[in-house]
Amino acid sequence: MHLVAAYDISAPRRLTKVARIMKDYGERIQYSIFEMEISPDRFTQLVKRVSAVLDPDVDGVKYFEICERCLASAIRLGRHAALGSDEPWTIL
Repeated sequence: MHLVAAYDISAPRRLTKVARIMKDYGERIQYSIFEMEISPDRFTQLVKRVSAVLDPDVDGVKYFEICERCLASAIRLGRHAALGSDEPWTIL
C-alpha cells in the first residue's frame, strides 16, 4: 500500500526519534512528511514503533493511504517527483 505520513512532534528529542523511524520505512518529501510503499505488516510495525515514542497529549501523526488511481493522478513538482527516483529531472 502507498502511504503519506505527516507528523507534528513538540519535543526535539521525540521529533528526531520519529524522523529516524520514518526513514526506515519511506522517503522524506518535506520536513515532517514521508511517502512510502509499505506492506500491511510493515505498516503495523511502523505504527507500533512511532506510538512508543509519541506523547499523545501533545504530538500527532497522521497516515494517509493513497489508492492507485489517486497516486496515478498525483501532480508532483520539484524535488521528489517520483518516489524512489534518484535521477535528476526537468520540468518544461
